[in-house]
Amino acid sequence: MPAPDCTILAECGNYVVIEHTGDVYSCDFFVEPSWHLGNLHGNKIIEMLNSSRQDEFGKMKSALPQKCKSYNYLEYCRGGCTKDRVNSNDPNKVSHFCESYLMFFEHADTKMKNLADNWKKNQ
Repeated sequence: MPAPDCTILAECGNYVVIEHTGDVYSCDFFVEPSWHLGNLHGNKIIEMLNSSRQDEFGKMKSALPQKCKSYNYLEYCRGGCTKDRVNSNDPNKVSHFCESYLMFFEHADTKMKNLADNWKKNQ
């Protein structure tokens, strides 16, 4: 099933934040001039969502450090939220939640797979 939260999607960018002024930004964690997509008073929301700038924002999430790429649970955590990795001079920076994701997935992996298998059998 699709991820219920953008934190665990492969890429970001499937929603935007709209400020009270009508200004539209790529994400609520990136309300800053570099990720300003336009304004509802002068731009169409569909064009902002499908803009090359929003596409660039989304792809930023999948530019993961090597540690993430070799992670056993990458298909689940996807490197976490972009805000927890970017804006650093270190291209190998991982999310500050990385260790907690690892602990959770190591603890829950077998149990969650069993729950999923049982759910599928009862569908």
